[in-house]
Parts: sequence; structure tokens; C-alpha cells
Amino acid sequence: MPELIGFYAMIGGNDSGFSYYEKFSHRYNCNRILEKAFLFPELRTSFLALQGSPQMEQFLNSLIGDVTWAYDEALGKLHDMHELDTKKNAGQPLDPKSEADYAAAVSHCRSVLPLGYKGMHLLRDLTGWARKVFYSETFLPRLATQFNLFVASIHGTESEQYQVAAGKDAQFFPEKILRTAVVCFANLSVIFHITRPM
Repeated sequence: MPELIGFYAMIGGNDSGFSYYEKFSHRYNCNRILEKAFLFPELRTSFLALQGSPQMEQFLNSLIGDVTWAYDEALGKLHDMHELDTKKNAGQPLDPKSEADYAAAVSHCRSVLPLGYKGMHLLRDLTGWARKVFYSETFLPRLATQFNLFVASIHGTESEQYQVAAGKDAQFFPEKILRTAVVCFANLSVIFHITRPM
């Protein structure tokens, strides 16, 4: 288990040797492996034993970073696609550059959304049976900040009611937020038929 989560964190490094889109594919596959591995009690125990270790903090930071980044990237590209769709629906022909931009946006969404969706499902599960791995005096404040920024992008002006406080509120760590975000990713994937494996 230490080797697997260490590999997950290493993939994203600048010196990993992987190309931009190879990183998405490898981390997506790691998420699938972990999803199956955690069905076995002995592997869950091995994972929990890494609580507070540098490997665990790197892994959780990488996982949350992937999900947050994928969500932001997808929303940006979907906004661009919506603007171009509006033009087409209004009867305005798209120039070759706009057509190319549209195709590139679709391709990018198909690359990042599966990673975000799988990562979000994994985070949702971990905040259930493996909640204690998030409890660290040095790590939890950073984690809470990242989640609050992520939740603000989902709920906008109403996000304060979902905010996570590092410290005494950690016991309520954000299953509700994660479940909401999983639905968001699922809806995006269904809309663009991106649920197939990469």
C-alpha cells in the first residue's frame, strides 16, 4: 500500500517523465485499483497504518488537488463550449479556429472529468471508513482550505453553510460536500457521455 499511494503522488511530479495526459490516465487507473483494493480488510488496515506519514499527506494532497483542478478545468471548458453552442444555435457559423477550439474543449473534458469523478468517489469513501487519516494538526487546515475553495465554486454565495472548519468541526468532515460534488461530476459525465474508461 505505501508503494501504491507513493506512486500516485509521484506521477504528478515534474520529474516523473510522464506527459500531460499520461498523468491523467495513470492516476485514473490508480484510483480504480485503490477502489478495488479497499474491498479487502487487510489492505484497508495497511492504508490506515500510514496515518500522519509523509506518504499519506502527499497522497491526500495529490488526490484533492486532482479533483479540484479537474472540476475547475471542466467548468472553464464547458463555459467556452456553451458560448460557442449559443452562437451556433443563433445561426452564426463558426470560423475554423472556433471549431477547433470547440473540439479541443470536448477532448479536454473527456480527459479530465473521469479523473475528477473517480477521485471524488474515492475521497467520499475515505471520509467514511478512513476518516482518521485526514486528522493532522499540520495537514487538516490546508485540507479544509482547499475544500472550502472547492465548495465555494459549487455553492457560490450559499457556500458558507457548507464550510469545513479545521479543528473541532473535523469530526463532521465533509461527506455532505463530497456527495454533492460527486453528483456534479456524474451529471457532467452523463451530459457529455464521458463515463467510459480512458
